[in-house]
Amino acid sequence: EIDKVDVWHHSVRNSVKKEVKSTIGKLMLELECGGNVRLEEGQSGDIWYNSCAELVQSRFCSADYKSLGITGIKINRIYRIHNRILRQLYEEKLDVLLERES
Repeated sequence: EIDKVDVWHHSVRNSVKKEVKSTIGKLMLELECGGNVRLEEGQSGDIWYNSCAELVQSRFCSADYKSLGITGIKINRIYRIHNRILRQLYEEKLDVLLERES
């Protein structure tokens, strides 16, 4: 019984270490970009999450991976990337296009 608890403890500890390392990496990316890039982890209730998951699954071709024994994919997480600089460039371009139409 103690061996089971010890194995479970090491498993949970490794999972937590992995999650902490991942979170630190994401926060460092946001910090290094001066706040211009922000990552948002999606939840299954988000509209964009479901759209993205459906897109990825629709693009997966199981025939390409059949020889490897892979028949499908499972989506564990989806991150949304907010990029202020690209958004600003998009909005400026859109404004120019809309001004041409008026």
